[in-house]
Amino acid sequence: MKFLPFEQYRFTTKLPPEKVFELLQNNLRTIGQLLFTWQPESDLKYVGSVSSNKFKIYRLSMWHNSFGPIVVGKIKAKDGGSVVNINMRLNYGVLLFLVICLTPMILVVADIITEVLKGKCGYPVMFGPLIFIAAIYLMTMIGFKPSCNKWKIFLARKLEANSSS
Repeated sequence: MKFLPFEQYRFTTKLPPEKVFELLQNNLRTIGQLLFTWQPESDLKYVGSVSSNKFKIYRLSMWHNSFGPIVVGKIKAKDGGSVVNINMRLNYGVLLFLVICLTPMILVVADIITEVLKGKCGYPVMFGPLIFIAAIYLMTMIGFKPSCNKWKIFLARKLEANSSS
């Protein structure tokens, strides 16, 4: 999924699932803690929830990157260690924003294509909507992909893990 705002990774670690759970839990705040104890200078820059075999985390920042990923993972025991399967995706609010922005432009491009095929206008008319679509796509990917790489490095270090993408 190189060109889409979705990433999947698999980490293997020698740590048992209980220790992975503990490490994740110790490095994040729950949403309830966030609402009542906002401390921007805190070392806990991650918010989410962790249960015995799955987790959902996102980065907390005063200058929030809305296009940064939501990290959803599952922890499984394997050979005395753990396998952590991770999916990174866009926030649902960002997906809604993209649908609202891109749907009209895609419809405009489709309408222009039909007009071009009928011979009523030329191809240059499409450049405006196509540039808008390309700009939205680039904005999304520039915000998403580098954040995914940061998450991959952060999780690999915290979990003393090897990545097998």
